Amino acid sequence: MRIRIFYFFILIQCLFRHPVVLSQIPPTPTITVMNSTVACPPDIVGAGVALLSSASYGNLWSNGDTNQIAIIGSTGSYSVTQTIAGITSSPSAVVSVSIHPFSVVLPPLGTVCIDDPPILLQGTPVGGFYSGNALSGNYFVPSLGNIGLNNVIGYQFSQVFGNDHCFDTAYIRIVISPCVGIEENLALKENVSIYFSTDYSNLVVESKSEPIQALHLMDLQGNELSHYPNVLESSVSMDVQHLPPGIYMLELKFRSRTHRERVIKLLR
Repeated sequence: MRIRIFYFFILIQCLFRHPVVLSQIPPTPTITVMNSTVACPPDIVGAGVALLSSASYGNLWSNGDTNQIAIIGSTGSYSVTQTIAGITSSPSAVVSVSIHPFSVVLPPLGTVCIDDPPILLQGTPVGGFYSGNALSGNYFVPSLGNIGLNNVIGYQFSQVFGNDHCFDTAYIRIVISPCVGIEENLALKENVSIYFSTDYSNLVVESKSEPIQALHLMDLQGNELSHYPNVLESSVSMDVQHLPPGIYMLELKFRSRTHRERVIKLLR
């Protein structure tokens, strides 16, 4: 019995001389949402949802991020722990994040002919804005463009999610080709005269080579404004006094070919 007491006192002395240090579990971090839990993808506006940990170091987010501020780019639930001296805290409360998928698409047109009718552009999501050359509203007008590659069209769409203003732009390059029969069209153009009367009330069309079979006057969206079928004359005067100033497309049909010409009605 005395021996046991002796060893007990030795143990107590050792503990006082060489105390055992018991490391504490780090406090559980808290998360602060720095902007909004609803946002755009970060690759659109460079933001996403920013989550701030209360721990200044030792962070490990549930998505693998180790920074104090985690930029979240996908929908999900996120938490964070803190590790100090190899000891990890309990996970923080979960924060749910909603990232809206957002991208703009403008389908390519490929190669078009200079005398093709206006082509409707179909960017998505619907309701954005087009920019570039040879445009009339949501239509690309080949006759207003440049032959070759120098026709770039952009489509931008924007929308607000949470505190983020999402926007994206898609671009396409349209190739305009003279297409087969351009020599014939040029020769035909030399034999056709198109002009307005002095008061812009009539559009006069004269053919020096062959009779005109029919005439169609359209706006740049391809809507027919005037139609003169079965003309069979070398000269026609079209009444256009009801049309506002602007750019129009005139289509002349001959026996074996069709000729399109852009006409501009000015203010009187």
